Amino acid sequence: GTAQFAIASNGTLVYAPGALSGVQRLVWLNRNGTKTGETGVTGTGILHPTLSPDARFVAFSAMEGSNRDVWVYELARGVKHVLSTAPEGDDRPVWSANGDRLAFNSSRSGTRGVFLRQADGTGEEKALVDRPSADYLGDWSLDGRYLLFDDTGDLWYLEFNEDGSVSEPHLFIQSPGAQYVPKLSPDGRYVAYISLESGQAEVYVQPFPEGGRR
Repeated sequence: GTAQFAIASNGTLVYAPGALSGVQRLVWLNRNGTKTGETGVTGTGILHPTLSPDARFVAFSAMEGSNRDVWVYELARGVKHVLSTAPEGDDRPVWSANGDRLAFNSSRSGTRGVFLRQADGTGEEKALVDRPSADYLGDWSLDGRYLLFDDTGDLWYLEFNEDGSVSEPHLFIQSPGAQYVPKLSPDGRYVAYISLESGQAEVYVQPFPEGGRR
């Protein structure tokens, strides 16, 4: 598997067993954490499951053979299709506000870029961010205007224009310590994120996109 481990100076090894080996299932839980049913999704190495805005589909990444791809599963009919088929790993799908598109990460250019495709798998993939540094997707605003991601410890965003074009990446937060996992508030006015600025992982909230008091 893919165990997490550490070895003490006296030779003792402590580890958490790998969780990505073997067949996994996506299940429904209620707010108390009690299992209420099965989604029908099974696979190897399932990561990053995310429901579409209308809750009809779930996107996730999984291993098929030796390759990690992004898949979309229709919950009612129990059918799935692959969204990305590049030989490099693809993961971290994020739905657009109306559910017609999915952004996702891909390592096809040697680093982690941000790509976009129609959720039904039609059309060509479009590279939104493809540069030497590694970018990790965070969140897409409910109005469809902003897509957030973190890059080597800094938070960035893309802006989708009315004419369909996409801006160059804009820097949102750059400070000592790494910032990651940005999430927008439902009204899009604030971003919550994790920061290691104090030396430990803590959650901060800051106005978006103008920044300001945290």
